[in-house]
Amino acid sequence: FLSSNGGGVIGMNSRTLVGLIVVVIAVLAVLAVVNNGTLNGTGPLNFGPTPTGTQAPQGASPLQQSGENNPTPTEQTLENEVFLDVTSQGFIPKELTVNTGTKVTFRNVSGQTIAVASDPHPQHTSYPPLNLGQVVNGNTVSLVFDKSGTYNYHNHLNPSQKGTIVVQ
Repeated sequence: FLSSNGGGVIGMNSRTLVGLIVVVIAVLAVLAVVNNGTLNGTGPLNFGPTPTGTQAPQGASPLQQSGENNPTPTEQTLENEVFLDVTSQGFIPKELTVNTGTKVTFRNVSGQTIAVASDPHPQHTSYPPLNLGQVVNGNTVSLVFDKSGTYNYHNHLNPSQKGTIVVQ
């Protein structure tokens, strides 16, 4: 196991092995950061998208595009947006009545992550566009209600917190 120059082959392989281990650890660390802290990117409970800002989920009506007869997104937000707060006590207000085309923005001020979902719990099948997923404290998530009806929802992570949106 000794080389002809007096140094050990094992010594050389140990340095190479240590270098290889350092590279592998660095690559794994980068992958963990890229995948939200997990090697497979799945993260904690995630039954839907994890919103980080105001967005409409798939199947929801987005804000109208700017045009001659359409308001700009800023005007749309100012005229047709209603805020609903989620506190540690639940949704405020618990019942909200809006006109068709209104953007409802859920503001999470609860101090913890919430998950807005349509009733019934845990199937979330009464109005799938209302399955907005997880919202971390301090963030918002929005949905434009483009159909008349009564929509019941809850916090999936605390199902006793419920609310109703009536769209006229």
